[in-house]
Formats: sequence, structure tokens, C-alpha cells
Amino acid sequence: EEKGSQIEENNTIIPIAPETLSGYTWSKTGNFWFTANDTACELALKEAAKAAVNLPLAFMRNADGLFQLVSVQGFQPQENLLVSKEGRWLSNYIPAQYRFHPFILIQNDKEQLVLCFNNFHKQLNSNSEGEPFFTEENALVPIINQVFEGLVERWHGLKQAESIAKKLD
Repeated sequence: EEKGSQIEENNTIIPIAPETLSGYTWSKTGNFWFTANDTACELALKEAAKAAVNLPLAFMRNADGLFQLVSVQGFQPQENLLVSKEGRWLSNYIPAQYRFHPFILIQNDKEQLVLCFNNFHKQLNSNSEGEPFFTEENALVPIINQVFEGLVERWHGLKQAESIAKKLD
């Protein structure tokens, strides 16, 4: 129980493994408030065609100064015009980054992709009121496995978009 309290209070990004999240469940947000300050969202190359029908796209420099393919969601810093006052998404296309929330991939020092849970919005539960991460045999439940596969595919698509965007420099 002590370990669980430390996870919830001190860690935002938690690797999904039986050692870290056994006995925990997670809750879905049910809204898109978590995107309210996102003026842009990075897109994978595979998303571009569907996104372009519904959202303005651009190549924008990231914090490292590299171009990335993004959907434009606002015109002022920390503005997202695609989220209603009630937290509903107002476009027919929802970027994959948001569809997979609160799950993300992190590349570790060994260049392995690690599935993690972003607990910034406190969606981790130390009780059974939520969706499980693991089966009784400590294997990922099917939905988490599908999320991992989807995020790996998205990661490769981001790399493809990055390689195209490098030609802009």
C-alpha cells in the first residue's frame, strides 16, 4: 500500500509492468479536457490523409528545433479551439495521441519501446473500480495489448513523418 501511494503522488509516467502496476486499475477520462492547452498535436504519417480532411495541418518546429507534422488546433499559445466547454472533441478526426491517452510509449536507454501510463490526470486507481492492466497470470489484458500495438505503429509513423520533415531544413 505504501508503494502504491508513492506511485500515485510522485510519478506521472509509470512503466506498465506487473512490478509497478499489479493490483491497480485505470479509468478513462470521458472527455478531452486534457487537450485544452494543446495548440497543435504531432501526427504520424499514416494519420495525415484522414486528419487533412478534418483539420488544418502544418509542419512546425518542436522544442528541439526539428520540424514535425502537426494538426493546428489553435492560434494563440495554449489554445485548443477543437475542445468544447463541455470537453467534447469538435472535429470528426481525433489524433491518435489523444485516442491512446492516457497511454504513451517511451524509448529507454537500450532503445526499447516501453508502454507507460501517464497518470498526470490521476486516472490510476488502487482499487478494483476501473479497467485492469493485467490478467490473473500477469499478462497484459487484450485492450492494453492492442493499445501497445497501436502505439508502436504510431511511433513508426512519427519516425516516417520526421524523416520527411527533415527535408524542410
